[in-house]
Amino acid sequence: MKTLALLSLLIGCSKTTDDDSSSWTEADGNEENENAGGEDEEADTAEPAEGDDVDPLCAEDYSLCGELIIPSDFTGTTRSLAIVLYSTVPPMGPPDGIVAEIETPELTAGDSFPVRIQPAIFNGDYHVWVNLYMDGGGEWAPVNGVDYVGYTAEPVVFDGTAISFDDISLSIASGW
Repeated sequence: MKTLALLSLLIGCSKTTDDDSSSWTEADGNEENENAGGEDEEADTAEPAEGDDVDPLCAEDYSLCGELIIPSDFTGTTRSLAIVLYSTVPPMGPPDGIVAEIETPELTAGDSFPVRIQPAIFNGDYHVWVNLYMDGGGEWAPVNGVDYVGYTAEPVVFDGTAISFDDISLSIASGW
């Protein structure tokens, strides 16, 4: 943060008497940024291009964000998507917490589905578990060969800070 403040101060103080002219072209601005910014400026510029798609909600306290990976052979009509928490996997009994239920999510085979939830007010270490219920599938537990499931391999720490979980790959339910 200090580097950014010093950089801003340096750029603000480095203006020459040429700045009194009434025209300032984009090329002049780029040249000034390249000369004043050095490596730090390039690193800062490279990240936002990738981070332009980052939802600001995901930086806020008590937010839960991540991606669900939809299998390439995904078919059927979705009914609901349940995002719940379990302290251990495989789950035994009801979830330790219910984060959200999304009615009829629009999912496409081979794509990802963003999860952006706030508030996720839980405390402790939990696996994020997802049940995707399909038409003809289960209601409280997935039906083998019909519904889809997925979960985080490692527990996620819920402590009030923003949480970004690793991608969860959904797969057809089995073993229920």
